[in-house]
Amino acid sequence: MTGSVAVTPFGRVILVRGSLARIGLLATSRTAVSEIRATVGRFVSIRCTNSTIIAMITEVSCENLPASDVYVASASVDLLGEILGPSDSQKFQRGVTNYPAIGDTVDLINHQELRTVYAPSGSDQINIGTLQQDPSVIAYVDIEEMLSKHFAVLGSTGVGKSTGVSLLLNEILKSRPNLRIFLLDVHNEYGRCFGDRALVLNPRNLKLPFWLFNFEEIVDVLFGGRPGVPEELDILTEVIPMA
Repeated sequence: MTGSVAVTPFGRVILVRGSLARIGLLATSRTAVSEIRATVGRFVSIRCTNSTIIAMITEVSCENLPASDVYVASASVDLLGEILGPSDSQKFQRGVTNYPAIGDTVDLINHQELRTVYAPSGSDQINIGTLQQDPSVIAYVDIEEMLSKHFAVLGSTGVGKSTGVSLLLNEILKSRPNLRIFLLDVHNEYGRCFGDRALVLNPRNLKLPFWLFNFEEIVDVLFGGRPGVPEELDILTEVIPMA
């Protein structure tokens, strides 16, 4: 990728619906499209009058194309945000204020635009790696923005969700060593990820005071999971509150 805008666009906007849009991939760019692989998950730039809208491809199809030879395929995209401001001080903001018009040109996002989208916006940032689309661009996360909202790490089996979570938590702890994190690790994936910074509790070392249990739980402990003897249960009912 280069820092300049591509001379020949590979598509044009053919439909806009709320935060979604559809792009027609131009037949005149057939070779370029095959080389740059406009596939699901790639970012694109929609050139509008007052801004550049950043969107992500969610679907590529050859079905239901406009009745012409102009387009060889179409792509559905989610509108994520826009780049605003003069070229020497551009900033990215989420959400769209200037929607694209039919016929606006579309390109795959270039290097400089990726840097603008992922540029650190404050002092409370952590470096979590580089972008898959362009390994030369560092990906930053704003700790305050992330921790003050609900968020999820999603993906299919084997893509690295657990690795990603451990990376995030380790970087957060480096930046905020006094932060307290309570992690429920039901599959025992994170026990060795944080070294001596973590207190790992398991059935072998967890000790709970009896006063924390209710009556049924105390009976279950005393009788080892077996049904309690009615006469003994009556006695326990009287003596436990006294203890």
